[in-house]
Amino acid sequence: MSDPSAWDALRASDDQATILHDPAFIDIIARTYRCAARPAVIESHRGATGVPAYRVARSVFGRKVTSQPFSFYPTLLGARDELAALQQLIGLAKSEGRRCYAEYKTFTPMAADWIDAVGPLQQVSALVDSELLLAPDDAAQSARYSKGFRQNLRTTRRRATVEGVSLVPASSEGDVRDFYRVLCRNNRDKHHTLTHPLSLYLDFFRTLRPLGKAEFLVAKRSSDVLAGIVVLRTGCRWDYVWGASSEQGRTLGLNTLLVDHMIREALRAKVRVIGFGASSPRDADLLYFKSRWGCQHRPVYYTYWNHAAGTVDLVEGFALARRIFPLVPVTVLAGVAPWVVPLLA
Repeated sequence: MSDPSAWDALRASDDQATILHDPAFIDIIARTYRCAARPAVIESHRGATGVPAYRVARSVFGRKVTSQPFSFYPTLLGARDELAALQQLIGLAKSEGRRCYAEYKTFTPMAADWIDAVGPLQQVSALVDSELLLAPDDAAQSARYSKGFRQNLRTTRRRATVEGVSLVPASSEGDVRDFYRVLCRNNRDKHHTLTHPLSLYLDFFRTLRPLGKAEFLVAKRSSDVLAGIVVLRTGCRWDYVWGASSEQGRTLGLNTLLVDHMIREALRAKVRVIGFGASSPRDADLLYFKSRWGCQHRPVYYTYWNHAAGTVDLVEGFALARRIFPLVPVTVLAGVAPWVVPLLA
């Protein structure tokens, strides 16, 4: 970080700063994905802008400077001068040599003045991001749901009570490891993808949870973790970043119950927005799940300098590997994740 004090001051003064701008989160991301964090506060005619940046030296997609690895989308801080931010990322990429490229993730379509200022750019949008703008209270929030969905929630709550399921915050690393096993199996069997390394979740639990910036909410029957979600928290915005259910958990609708519990907690905490993360526009089931809660969707644009804007899709690409995934033991996939996942950043 070029000037930690300047970054912290700008972050503190910006009411739209999120956990993605927090130095503790940035350190965890850099360590997990083996990249170098290079956030900076830059000055332009519009004022001071905070620019998240990471240098990724080893990736199957080439050497790059990106505003964020994988599917987190931190906004700029302060004046939010997007052209100045893009120029900052390009300057960092140039300093790494001619084969390094810049990747800027934004919710803004590419503007003509960007190209005039920095030269040829390419932009692609393969994902949509979802946000839920919360009502003032629980009654008003519930009123936004369809009649059928409200009935579904009541039925799911009753069924969970009858089955002896409780929703509780993870209280130990053992709970996190149990959730991780559910997540790995879910990703293997349903999505045919690798899961991020266990160390990422343990770091969130060890570092962010004591600060009130992360919570692992799990659904338990006796001591068994049947489902869980991970929520990152900052001020008036929370982000629901991962969720998974076992087969039993899916039968009982526990993921729905956990999200409902999260929303109720957020309303009590006077949170205004919950991020539901990115999805492929072709994932109709996931988008429907998010829409039932009232999420609004917007495209995410990946802007590239010195790089062809390919459409490699980490959500639906690598078809051959995905066909093999269900045959691989979960323990093997979890074991290779710390070495393979950083190469996909």
